[in-house]
Amino acid sequence: MANFNNSSSKSPSTRTIYFSDTTLRDGEQAPGVAFNREKRIAIAQALDQLGVDEIELGFAASGIEHQRDMASVIESGIKARTRSLARPLESDIRAAAEVGVQMVCLFIALSDMHLKHKLRMSADDATEMIARATASAKEKGFYISIAFEDATRTPSGRFEKVIRRVSEEGADHIGLGDTLGIGTPQSIAELVRTVKQMTDKLVSIHCHDDFGLAVANSLAGVEAGADILSTTVNGIGERAGNAATECCAAAAGVLLGYKTNLDLTKLQTVSRLVSECSGFHVPPNTPIVGANAFRHESGIHVSAMLRNLQCYEAYDPALFGAKREFVLGKTSGRAGLRHFAMAEGVELSDASCDEILERIKDLCDSGAELREADLQRLLRDVSHPNEMANGGE
Repeated sequence: MANFNNSSSKSPSTRTIYFSDTTLRDGEQAPGVAFNREKRIAIAQALDQLGVDEIELGFAASGIEHQRDMASVIESGIKARTRSLARPLESDIRAAAEVGVQMVCLFIALSDMHLKHKLRMSADDATEMIARATASAKEKGFYISIAFEDATRTPSGRFEKVIRRVSEEGADHIGLGDTLGIGTPQSIAELVRTVKQMTDKLVSIHCHDDFGLAVANSLAGVEAGADILSTTVNGIGERAGNAATECCAAAAGVLLGYKTNLDLTKLQTVSRLVSECSGFHVPPNTPIVGANAFRHESGIHVSAMLRNLQCYEAYDPALFGAKREFVLGKTSGRAGLRHFAMAEGVELSDASCDEILERIKDLCDSGAELREADLQRLLRDVSHPNEMANGGE
C-alpha cells in the first residue's frame, strides 16, 4: 500500500507524484465498455505491476454482483490501496465496507448548476451532508478522499468551509474534478493553488478530456502543487475520456522530472490489455503507446537519426518498454532504404536506391500495403549484391 507523503513543497527532483487509477470505474463508464470479473482482475493486477498507488475498483453501490466483482479483485492479492467511489450516503458507505476496500472517495458538487439541478439543496446543506458522511466513513476505518465534482465551475469561496468541516471529521485528502473538461492549464493551476492554501491535506486532480486538455491540465495541476493524479489507461472514460495514465506518467516522470512509484516499462503491456478488454482501439499516433509513437519513415528524419537518435526522439523508447522502428514508405529516403538493405545483406548505389524508392512511392500511392516481402522482392529485382554504395543521403 502506498505511503502518501505531502511533498508538494519539495523541488521536482525530490517530490513524488502519486497515481490513483480509475480505469475500472470511470473508464468503465465509457459507453460500450463492460469489464467482467476476469477482465477486472487482469487489469487490476496489471495496474498493480505498473505500480499505481491507488486503484478505484468501482462504485460499490451499483449492486451485489458488482460488489462481488470488486471483492474478487481484492482477493487476488493486489498491493495498491483499493477504493470505491461513494455518494455521501450511509448506504454507499456500507456497500463499500461490505466489499472490503481500504478507501472511499466521497464525492459532492458545490457548483450552482449541480446544487440546483442535481442535488436540489443549498451549499450549506451539501456541506453538512458530506461532513456527516465523512464522520461515518471514518468510524468504519476508511481512508477518505473528498472529491469536489464540477470543481472548475464552483465559486472558490465555497471550498474553504467544506474542507475545514471534512478535515475536522477525518478526511485524508481533497480531490478536484474538472468534470466537464472545461479547465485550461492556467485555470487548473489557479484552482489547485487556491485549494492548497486552504488545507495541509493531499490534493488530487481529476481531469476530463472534452477539449483535449486533460493531460496538460493534470500536469499544470501537479506543477501548481497537486500531489495525486487521477487517470485512466488509454484515457478511456465517459464522453471524450480522462487524462491518460500513460501520458501523465511519462510526462511527470521523464519530462518534468518528478518521482513516481511507477515502472514505466510496463506501460505498453497495461495499455494493450485495457485496449483488448475494453474493445477501444488505440490510435497509432497515440503518444507513448501508439503503434507509430516510435516509428520513423521520413527520409530527412531517418537520415539524421542514423547519425544521432536525439535529432527526432525526445526520449529512449526503452524507458516505456517500447522499441523504435525505421520503416519504409512514400516519404522515405536513401538513408532509410540503405539501412533496411544492409540488414538484408545488400549494398545499394544511388541509382538503385532511387529506382526502388520510386517503386515504393508508386506502390503506396496505389493504396496497397507495403509489406516486408515486397521490399525484399524490390531489392532482388533492382539491386546488385556486389554494387558498392556511394555518395548521397
